[in-house]
Amino acid sequence: KELQDAVTRKHFESVYQPLHNMTESCWIQERIKSMEEIWVEAGRSLLAKYNLAEQKAKQIFLHLGVLTKEADLKIVENAFSGGPLGDLVQWSDLIATLHVLSHNLHLSASRTFLGFRQVVVPLDTQKWKQT
Repeated sequence: KELQDAVTRKHFESVYQPLHNMTESCWIQERIKSMEEIWVEAGRSLLAKYNLAEQKAKQIFLHLGVLTKEADLKIVENAFSGGPLGDLVQWSDLIATLHVLSHNLHLSASRTFLGFRQVVVPLDTQKWKQT
């Protein structure tokens, strides 16, 4: 399958639906929405500075393991009541960055979902394989 050219995106609608479907990502979605204009402007700035014409959009799978119920860290449960937000900030910024750069994101915060998409990175070749 031919990869599409990566160009910066000017909106975030296509990332909100997958986030909305994940109860673990409520805080992440709110942060991305509140900073949407900043991310779009950052994408425009990148386009102005760099030639992204030869960049290809990638299929990227992100498993937010620290947010899973199995991790039992209660980060999500405490996000709106003064709990630590560092991991949530980093995940929201990573998701927004990859999205604005036009990569196709596949998100997971469930070990059940992850079980069907285990990814192995061989140390010798650094190429991704699905098992």
